Amino acid sequence: MMIQTAILFFCLVLLTGTGFTNPPSRELPVVPLSKIVQQAVERSQWVRAESHAVLSEEAKIAQAGVWQNPTLALAAGRISNLDGQGPLLEATLYQTIPFPGKLGAKERSSAVSKRLAENEHRKSRLQVEAEAYALSFQLASLHRLTAHIEERHRRFRMIRSFLATRSVAVPSQRAEKQLVMNKLTLLEEHLLLKKAQRKHVWLALQELVQEPDEFLPEVPWWKKPELPTVDPAQEMAPSLQKQQLLLQKAEAELEVGKNTILPDINLGVGYRNELTGSTTHFYTGYLAVSLPLFDRGQHSVDSLRSQVEAERLRAEAKRRTVQRQLEVLHRLRVVLVRPVGRQRLADAVLGEGEAVLVVGLLAGGGG
Repeated sequence: MMIQTAILFFCLVLLTGTGFTNPPSRELPVVPLSKIVQQAVERSQWVRAESHAVLSEEAKIAQAGVWQNPTLALAAGRISNLDGQGPLLEATLYQTIPFPGKLGAKERSSAVSKRLAENEHRKSRLQVEAEAYALSFQLASLHRLTAHIEERHRRFRMIRSFLATRSVAVPSQRAEKQLVMNKLTLLEEHLLLKKAQRKHVWLALQELVQEPDEFLPEVPWWKKPELPTVDPAQEMAPSLQKQQLLLQKAEAELEVGKNTILPDINLGVGYRNELTGSTTHFYTGYLAVSLPLFDRGQHSVDSLRSQVEAERLRAEAKRRTVQRQLEVLHRLRVVLVRPVGRQRLADAVLGEGEAVLVVGLLAGGGG
């Protein structure tokens, strides 16, 4: 009898293995990861705001190349001279003609601003996509982990029920029963913690995709990755590209600043009519330019030159930073290519519930 009891207890202990099991009994609709990411981007107010910023900068390019409107001045009064008195009528039309090259410099500066806005739009998309990836992997991981803990908790309850049918006669049996009770308490605490974490992650994902009904992301669990080729220059990295565009923007503003001191040409035509003893007509033409006697814009140009140098140094520093980050990424890529290293990293992620986004993205888990 003692041998049969021991064999039965041993079999029940084997049921508490650590392998992942099926999800909880409540079935949730499964949504592909690609659809989650797409919906998060489409419904992101941040991404839509950046797209309107691009349209705004695009309109500024066209506006930068537009001439100023002409000015029409009308005057009326009375004139008195030796021929008599009478009404005076006068009309003058002015047009400012920008110095050649000024509008072109402004258009180039506005074009760089548009590219900056496009870069911010791309960056916002990438950040929303990354957040959707991270939350999806975390939610799926917590869902599986919660199911695993619930199953272990159920099996330990079976052991507790079995032990309750035995008479506790020796200290070893009392110790076994206490161990099971302690394990049940730990599993209950762990289960409550993971359920709270899963709820927190779901609320964050729900806010991102704006979906009222709960669902389960369909994520690829550590399939063989199709890793992208890493470009050491990484010219398209949003942060590095932004710094390079800021340098181009400073250079374009320097060009605009240099052209500021160049005088615009003001052309005008006028007509004057004096109705005294006889009608007199006057026709006039005007040419006016500003003379750079007091303000030559030198201080502004010096300031813009310093700004260009500052942006150049920042772009170089950013390039070095991105280069170091790419080297780290390349080393991680080498680890992921090796099945053993990838599996160890996957196990660590599942155990800690962290860094799953990085592995998922590098493993081509875009869905």
